[in-house]
Order: sequence, then structure tokens, then C-alpha cells
Amino acid sequence: MRIHEAALGLVAVLFWGAPASAQVERYTGAYMLPGCRYVLHMADPTYPAEAALGGMCLGVVLTLSAVIDVMPPKFRFCLPRDVTMSQQIQVIVDWLESHPEQQAQPFILVANYALHVAWPCPGA
Repeated sequence: MRIHEAALGLVAVLFWGAPASAQVERYTGAYMLPGCRYVLHMADPTYPAEAALGGMCLGVVLTLSAVIDVMPPKFRFCLPRDVTMSQQIQVIVDWLESHPEQQAQPFILVANYALHVAWPCPGA
């Protein structure tokens, strides 16, 4: 339980520790989308930061999976055993592309919601 709390705290520091003005510009769905696309295609990045954003995208998805047990039930998602990391990222990319109004929201929240919609937990 302590490890999950520490991971959740780390997420909070990484994504909400910056000044409010930086939150709007950085770490939004729109900001992270090129990096998530990069992870899916693994081609040469259009710009050097794209590869770094790809690593951040992977990190967010891994962190969400690690802390899911300590989240309130209404925010949880339940991944089938055979779901790959690429499939999870594809769901997030598809969500952001089909809901452009959500791209200004914090990426971690949009990613969690997209995974929650794609793989809701039974009884949730």
C-alpha cells in the first residue's frame, strides 16, 4: 500500500507541482499527443522532444496501472490480461483525437478517463 501511495504522490508532484501557468501549456493532452503517437509508430521523431514525450506517455500509462488499486472506484479501469501497452496507448490517442475539446485537460486525467471508458471495471 505504501508503494502505491508513493507512486501516486510522485505523479502529483510531476504533474501538479509546476506553477499554474505551466500546467496549462505543458502536460496537457495536446502537449503529450505527439509523444504517444511516437510510441505507437517508433519512427524517427519529427522533433527531438517527441521521443522524450513518448517516454513520458509510457510513464504515465505505467503509473496509472500501478496506482489503480488506490484510486476511488469511479476512476478505476480493469485491463484484460492480454492487453498490451501499445493497445492502451492507442486507446488514449484515439480518445484525444476524437475528443479535441479534451486536449487542453491534464494528460494524466484524460488518459485515465480514456482507459476507464475502454475497460470499465465490472459493477462500476
